[in-house]
Amino acid sequence: TVHKASDIKDDLRYADGFLDPQTFLWETKANLKQKELDSLCAASHIELFVRKVEAEDGLALPFTYIGSGKMHLIPNSRQDNGSWQFRVEMKQRAPQDLYFDFQLPKG
Repeated sequence: TVHKASDIKDDLRYADGFLDPQTFLWETKANLKQKELDSLCAASHIELFVRKVEAEDGLALPFTYIGSGKMHLIPNSRQDNGSWQFRVEMKQRAPQDLYFDFQLPKG
């Protein structure tokens, strides 16, 4: 979920979103175990699904398929909550509307 609700704990506010139309920044869950990190690093590709917000008017919103890509661990990106950041190089450029909806906030 790209835009987190205001009542979400700070350590669960992951940095997820497009850096540019072909690169997505993804942050793993908190307290990721080394075995899980190794498995993510070994993945040949991923299928990326995102949603802008978790719920609207009390209804859970569906995920949107963004496309496939290759994940690259960002060196020294371990966060205080034990999560890690990956750059996802997408096979296709994001359409303008998806890029706009799911880009990382500026600043």
